[in-house]
Amino acid sequence: MANTNKIILVATDFLEQSRHALEYAVVFAKMTQSQILLLHSIEDVNPIFQVFISVEEKKKIEDACLQKLNEIADKYNEVDINCRLEYGKAYEKIISVSDEIFPRFIFMGRTEMPDIQRSFMGSNTTHVVRNSKFPVITLKGKNPIPLVEQIEKKILLPLDLTKENREQLTAAIEFGKIFDAEIQLISILDENSISKEIQLLKKLNKASTILTDAGVVCKCEIVKETEKAIHQTIVDFSVQNNSMMIIIMTQAEEGLVKFFIGSTAQEVVNLSEKPVMSLIPWDYYSEKTIFSSFIDPLGLFDEKDN
Repeated sequence: MANTNKIILVATDFLEQSRHALEYAVVFAKMTQSQILLLHSIEDVNPIFQVFISVEEKKKIEDACLQKLNEIADKYNEVDINCRLEYGKAYEKIISVSDEIFPRFIFMGRTEMPDIQRSFMGSNTTHVVRNSKFPVITLKGKNPIPLVEQIEKKILLPLDLTKENREQLTAAIEFGKIFDAEIQLISILDENSISKEIQLLKKLNKASTILTDAGVVCKCEIVKETEKAIHQTIVDFSVQNNSMMIIIMTQAEEGLVKFFIGSTAQEVVNLSEKPVMSLIPWDYYSEKTIFSSFIDPLGLFDEKDN
């Protein structure tokens, strides 16, 4: 895959949560010297009603959307923002545009939905998180946007015993350097198991060495929690330790299964009021990775360790 450009893709539906995501994207754009592409997609009108909408009315809708996009962009003139209007399902256009422009990451606000609707039908955010080749940063909360110079630069990286840790560590190295951030490396022990604790400690020590050797500051910790769900423990840790962002792995699943939200990663996205950066396993795509090549000199992901 070609290198990513210095572009941040921000999807907007003109609602408050999209504005909040844009404000965070502006902060990240300043920190990374990136441009922003502000994208809105006009959902296709039901074909049954197409005959009742004139060309003039469609043009009015398009002009109104473009005007709104430009008005929003004008409010944030401290960064370079370009606007783009598309037609079609929002999540499909976000994916297709990102494949075209190779953004550094995608920002999306997560609007609240009833649990049963969110679990069965999914949402634009869920579709993008599950299918994007590029890091997707989602925001649910509406906390005040920090000034760049006031951000406490800590990135929370929860690790487990899976081989997918490779992607997370590579992202931590890349983003730790971009933001000059400390990596908060944690593993959660959710059962009273000495053998599992030893395995987790071994992973953490190796991961910490890799990050340190790559020039990234990190602190590691095993969090023992048998009462709360893992996703709640991760979110609570991010709040208690003032993380600026959480990096998690998601699943790229085929068929109807992807519409059912139950994984730890998706629940972190649902629950966290901190920005959450979601990464999909690289081997799902033939292009492998958007990040630089990662060398595993310490054998962190050897089969024998899993």
